[in-house]
Amino acid sequence: MVKLELLLKNMEEVDWDKIKITIPINHSYIRNYPNTAKKFIEEAGFNLEGSVLDVACGPASLGCLHNNVVGFDSVEEYIKILRKKSIRGIVGDIRDIPFDRKSFDQVVCVNPPITRVYEKREKVLSETFEGSYHVVAIKNPKSYAEHLVRSLLQIARKKVLIISLPITENLRPVKYDCKIEKEGKHSIIYNAE
Repeated sequence: MVKLELLLKNMEEVDWDKIKITIPINHSYIRNYPNTAKKFIEEAGFNLEGSVLDVACGPASLGCLHNNVVGFDSVEEYIKILRKKSIRGIVGDIRDIPFDRKSFDQVVCVNPPITRVYEKREKVLSETFEGSYHVVAIKNPKSYAEHLVRSLLQIARKKVLIISLPITENLRPVKYDCKIEKEGKHSIIYNAE
């Protein structure tokens, strides 16, 4: 595991001007994201407070709603877009989240890649949550969901929120039922304390 400060410092050293945006970007999605995200956060009954990690953030981030957010995504072009908006972001793989235990007060993951399963291509472009993002092939979604929830709970000090359209059984591993604080149609709040 790596300290947050070191990961952020590493991102400062990247020459972002050399990174070309080669993937399709849904600019309408990015423009509408603050209203869309606010609606889903409110429907979940969740308050963004303290330090927040936005996992699999894509080209838009909860940094548009809260000033202490770090976006985390495997697509460096998305992190470049966030940085242009003065939102801190870190490039990394959701399958191996690098943060130390209890690094953030809250961890939020909107439409994690596990909502769909792709077995043939490593990266594919997929439409979801009124936008587009890259998803990584996951061959065993149930065991991966358990790994994902465990990872998110480890790096959160207080709460974990998963929002997905829809919440599938894969995003609700039975092993962590005792940690569920609240469950809605499109969300699950886990207590990480």
